Amino acid sequence: MRIFYRALLLLLIALGLLLAVVLYYIVNPRLPDYVPVEQVRYQDQWSAADRQTYYFTPQGTQVKGLHYDWFTALELPFSEQRFAAPEYLARFGFLVDPKQVPTAQNPGNLPVGFARHKNADSNVEYLDITCAACHTGELHFKGQALRIDGGSAQHVLPSSVPTLRGGSFGQALVASLAATYYNPWKFERFARQVLGDRYEAEHGPLREAFKASLDRFIKVAWNDTHRGLYPTQEGPGRTDAFGRIANASFGDAISRTTIASPMRLWTTRSCGTSGPSTGCNGTARPNNPWRAISAKPWASAPPWIFSTAPANPCRARPVTRPACACATCT
Repeated sequence: MRIFYRALLLLLIALGLLLAVVLYYIVNPRLPDYVPVEQVRYQDQWSAADRQTYYFTPQGTQVKGLHYDWFTALELPFSEQRFAAPEYLARFGFLVDPKQVPTAQNPGNLPVGFARHKNADSNVEYLDITCAACHTGELHFKGQALRIDGGSAQHVLPSSVPTLRGGSFGQALVASLAATYYNPWKFERFARQVLGDRYEAEHGPLREAFKASLDRFIKVAWNDTHRGLYPTQEGPGRTDAFGRIANASFGDAISRTTIASPMRLWTTRSCGTSGPSTGCNGTARPNNPWRAISAKPWASAPPWIFSTAPANPCRARPVTRPACACATCT
């Protein structure tokens, strides 16, 4: 029996060490070092003001209910270093200018495409990742950077599924969220940073709201994993944008409420996508330069929304439109 217990103890120790190694690599994604450039050179097609508008105007995304001030107050799992520090986020491939400073449009001094918005029925500022995050590129050569507005980004943005390969912004963000919630000392620093003078009155509600956001990240990660939604390995410049936008729109954003009300599907844009729209739940965004959604969305809905005709395999079209001429229909 003594030999059995010793063997069992050694097995438990080995499993514990293996678990520790796995957890270490999950919360410490393997990232390239940050090497700041000497200068970022911009092309002449936009003014500086226009460029800032493109970079930091909210476009309606809502990152699993994550508040803007929560994001800027997060720490790395095993240190007190700020998660949203430009030099750390740049390691994921997000674009920063070494000379950038906080501005009215970018008070958190975040990379290109990290904006904030308020819903019409709330004063909460949510983190809003815009089109600019994925559609702004940069070329580096001998310490110089050429910014290409509208170019292809090379970041590792989406996946929050934990892997030993690491390197994903989503995975690192969830690790910091979990460490903040479950480490009482870290959460106390976080709460005091976020709440300030409201700490005593709002500490409890903050913890509940923070846990709700963390649960949404974990739920989506679990769904992505056990359903095998993204079989292609993603990486820098390799994001399954079409698949992720479709799953966010027709999976994550659909509920009993939206199914029960077809017009809600017409007015609601996905919280997981970005585009020239209003925001989630059909609410108009103050300061949204694109458009505000119609108070009567059915007034501008295409006729086929109300059609009971059989589905057209080629494209959605009004019933009154002539038959299409594509090979599938003829």
